[in-house]
Amino acid sequence: MGRKKIEFTKEQDVRITQMVNDGHSLNEILVAVNSEFETNFSRSGIDRRIKTLGIDRTKHNSDKNSIRCSSKMADKVKELKEWKRKQAYTHGAITEQQIANAMGICVKTLKNMYKQFDIPQRLNYSSRPDIYFDVSELDCTTLKKSIADGIYGYIIKNKPKDMRVERNVYVQTDPMTISYKVREDNRVTTRYAEMDGTDIKVDFYFPDYKTAFYCCWTDVSLTKDDVSAGNINLWSNYLRTFNNSIKLIPFLPMRSPDARQYSLEFAAQTMIDRAVSGEYLQWKSSRNK
Repeated sequence: MGRKKIEFTKEQDVRITQMVNDGHSLNEILVAVNSEFETNFSRSGIDRRIKTLGIDRTKHNSDKNSIRCSSKMADKVKELKEWKRKQAYTHGAITEQQIANAMGICVKTLKNMYKQFDIPQRLNYSSRPDIYFDVSELDCTTLKKSIADGIYGYIIKNKPKDMRVERNVYVQTDPMTISYKVREDNRVTTRYAEMDGTDIKVDFYFPDYKTAFYCCWTDVSLTKDDVSAGNINLWSNYLRTFNNSIKLIPFLPMRSPDARQYSLEFAAQTMIDRAVSGEYLQWKSSRNK
């Protein structure tokens, strides 16, 4: 007596074809078809049916693997850009070998990625702002807690009654289109990039004026141990250059560049005045006084 012929319905063929096209494995197709149609097909039976239908399962699996590889490579590119920013922020203290080791690749592969994905080996904030400033979150707080507490007390004491001030908060910058120049084929061209908003953590923020402040004078008695006023200053210039509605303004807690003593009350009053005026400069040079 011959083996009973296994028959598939039109609906089952449609379902099998759909799952193959979606890149599902043979086991996934077997479980789904037997569950949905209350059948008891074998794995080899499903495999033979796929071949009878003329579907090339290897092609679809290859497409799926390609998508996975593309996704994996996109993650590697993102990781590389993060490392280049760290390298730039630390003024080259991180070496190419250290980046390659951290990413689990060799230096040769690293340099090939630079060429393939248009990432400069020497990242500069002015030549490639599209990479340098492309972060979702940034800490721009500069002051020690005791100093920030003291300044905040003076702000509350001296500010106009209706002026609002927030401290140690995240402020989101506006999305914006930026332009920058690059050298291509021995000529300089202008590129454009769409930049998302960045969540910036700041010491003090005046929401009615969309103005935040940071201390640009690094001193062990005033600022945090890990503060990098230079990098924060670049972010201040970046927002100012591209006319973002959020201002990140530096302040110095002293009345003149050659002052030997800082004043928390003066710092507080400076921020109150400059939030209203939007001025970036704290003082004019002595020859202009």
